[in-house]
Amino acid sequence: MDYQYFRDKPVPKLKQRERVEWILTTARESSEPKVSSNTFIYDFRIPRISAHIFNMREDLWEIETIKENNEFFYKLLLTPQEILYKLLLTPQEILEQAKKGQTYEQTTII
Repeated sequence: MDYQYFRDKPVPKLKQRERVEWILTTARESSEPKVSSNTFIYDFRIPRISAHIFNMREDLWEIETIKENNEFFYKLLLTPQEILYKLLLTPQEILEQAKKGQTYEQTTII
C-alpha cells in the first residue's frame, strides 16, 4: 500500500491520533468501512493502535472491534459530534426523520 494514499485519498500530514481519526472516518465513507490493525501498524507506522482506539473510546468515539481469522479490524460507528447531535434531537425530530425514512447517519450535522 502506498503510505501517501488511503482508499484513493491523499493522506494529510497529521499526528498519530489525528491520522487514526482520519483513516477511520475515510474508511467509513468508502465501500469497505473496516480497517485492519495491520494496516495501522505496518502501512501507517502506528504500532500502538489499540491504545489510540482505547483513548478515542474514552473521548466518546464509538468504534467497533471485529475479529476475523485471527486478525483485528476497527470500524468507526459514530464520532463524538454525531453522538452529541443524536442526544440533542427532540422526540419530534426523531419522529420526523423516521417518517422520512432517514436513518441517523443520513441526517446533516450542524
